Amino acid sequence: MFPSRTLNNYVLPAIKRESLPRWYTLGEYAVGATRVKGNKRMSYVGWAIVAMTGYGVTAVILKLALRDIPPGVAIVITNAVLVLAGVGLVLYRGEQVAAHLSLSRPMLLTILAGVTLSLSIVGYYIALSRGPASVVVPIFAMYVLVATVIGLAFLGEEVKLTRVIGVILAGGAIFLLTR
Repeated sequence: MFPSRTLNNYVLPAIKRESLPRWYTLGEYAVGATRVKGNKRMSYVGWAIVAMTGYGVTAVILKLALRDIPPGVAIVITNAVLVLAGVGLVLYRGEQVAAHLSLSRPMLLTILAGVTLSLSIVGYYIALSRGPASVVVPIFAMYVLVATVIGLAFLGEEVKLTRVIGVILAGGAIFLLTR
């Protein structure tokens, strides 16, 4: 175990920043928290890795839970925890939800995202309750394929050969996993 010290109420492992990849570090030391000396924040790549790891662990825990709990009940419970986490984040950051409640384009897009997220999570829970995690989870994780294609087609994101190859390989992965 690495020696640690406390900074702004967070325990920081004593690993110097230079010894780790840039996406893994926060401020002077590598940490698992978001607030550090100088109010520096974790990069989007770091958060993406947190999300990837979280989804991976969640899939295994959820597969075990779905052996005894119906998918609908699991959706209610897990998303109640998610809502509490969201409220905690809003409170922690001092954000005002009411200030954003209007029929503006961003709010309508947020509501639409909630609808599509609901559809995907319901589908994921039902698929995971019926099929092997080793097939369901990788197919679910291929949402990156959909997001990449839409991003390239409609958001004006740069088309690179590596992205095109990635899309083709992701499609091939889905094909192989369903055989």
